[in-house]
Amino acid sequence: MRKFLFLILLLSFSIFKGKSQTWTQLPNLPFQTVLDTFISVRYGCGFVIGSNIYYLPPDTSRLWSYNTVTATWSRKAVFPPGTRSNATGFAIDPYGYVTCGRSYGTTPGQMLDLWQYNPSTDTWTQKSNIATFPREHCVSFVVNGKAYVGGGTSTAAPTLTPYLSSMREYNPTTDTWTNKAAIPDVNNPPFATNGRGFATAFAFGIYGYVTNGIGNGSLLTDTRQYNPNTNTWASVSTPFGSIVGGTGMSLNNRGFLCFGQAGLGQTTFNTVWQLDSTLVWTPKSNFPGLTRKFTLGFTVGCNAYVLGGLNYNSSNTPANTPLVDFWKSKCNTLPITLLNFEALCKPNELENILVTWSTASESNSKAFVLKVTIDGKEYEKVIPAKGNSNQMVKYAASFSIPSGVGLNQARINLFELDLDGNYYKLLEQSLTCENKNKESLEVFPNPSATGAFKISGLRVDPSLLKVIDGLGREVLFDCNYNEETFSIRLDSKCFDGIYYLLHEQSAYKLCLVR
Repeated sequence: MRKFLFLILLLSFSIFKGKSQTWTQLPNLPFQTVLDTFISVRYGCGFVIGSNIYYLPPDTSRLWSYNTVTATWSRKAVFPPGTRSNATGFAIDPYGYVTCGRSYGTTPGQMLDLWQYNPSTDTWTQKSNIATFPREHCVSFVVNGKAYVGGGTSTAAPTLTPYLSSMREYNPTTDTWTNKAAIPDVNNPPFATNGRGFATAFAFGIYGYVTNGIGNGSLLTDTRQYNPNTNTWASVSTPFGSIVGGTGMSLNNRGFLCFGQAGLGQTTFNTVWQLDSTLVWTPKSNFPGLTRKFTLGFTVGCNAYVLGGLNYNSSNTPANTPLVDFWKSKCNTLPITLLNFEALCKPNELENILVTWSTASESNSKAFVLKVTIDGKEYEKVIPAKGNSNQMVKYAASFSIPSGVGLNQARINLFELDLDGNYYKLLEQSLTCENKNKESLEVFPNPSATGAFKISGLRVDPSLLKVIDGLGREVLFDCNYNEETFSIRLDSKCFDGIYYLLHEQSAYKLCLVR
């Protein structure tokens, strides 16, 4: 018999679909965030791993961590190369990364190194260099477990073109970098000869986005969407003017461009723009704190966090004021409540993964999108949702995924699609299935034209059996059994379709076709 591990999660948590955010100011930061030397501005970088925010300030090599559960800051390992500013950070579970920027440590100047942070051991490890030119003021985003780093400024580039347009892809599995299509600009498409620095980037869904910034001799006012599957860039209509030094975040399948300054001028913003899955930018409520640029933004679950930055006000002395404030936004709209989730490895020749889940409440829901990735291939099913409900609703989906003998690792992602066309990630879990060559339990005939099925090859206690339909609902059946075989007959009220016979931790498909 095929053995398998199965996963059952009994849970009750809310997935918030926030169209508005409520900002709350938290206690000030215990460190400097923007170092203004009156000649240049130096800012830090960071990343999120699990429920923790990690931040590397621009004036010290000490990494800091903020635990969003306990709401506390703690000191972490020193960044080995020393003080680093204007770098970029990203996370690919379970590690964080810092690359590029300007070093003020033992080897000063612009850098092209990459460092990996392991939160479980609080240690840094140097990985492969990004290569090409050392750079600072670049952007990064992560899609499908790979990082993309591009743009920025480089003193090693030709004198007349300090702004870069090249982009590199980092694969953490192989620790290798690969050249990808350069980031285009609004002035010279599609040749991307103008370069781009001080831009803003984020990712949601299967795409990465880069918007605005400064090119060689020009202010950029465009937004570009990157498709990793085709290695191509597309243009997105952008209604606002030049924003430099803005903050990019992604939340609930939307991207956000926050704060920044007006082009090369000093005026700073407290504006927030949202890009949704229909590729439409819309203004949101202004941030209630001081205007700012070079602010760091992070999202953890449904909440967004912003810290520090540089405020400009001509009436201030000095006009540029480094900020050490810390803010949190909390979603405040009605939730979708996921009640339970169950994933089964199914030991039959037709299908081998069965997923069931139920909701305690739904609001504005159109469908659920279930994605299963195994052996690098992704399989997807779309299941219509109830829509609006305050009662428990059950769902189920099964997959016919080719799998060989041995252990098969699968990753399951459950998304919700609302009536506005937006996606929300509800759950991500892993599943391990063990497949063997020979079946010791057989069900026949299958399909059945009468609703009767015989089962042989294993002595089974009828009290251990259960039959469910495709939505996970239990159905009635009769059972006759002797020492060698037994048979079951589904209730006469059962409609044609797919049912599942559950025995211990195994599931067998029953096909009824009258």
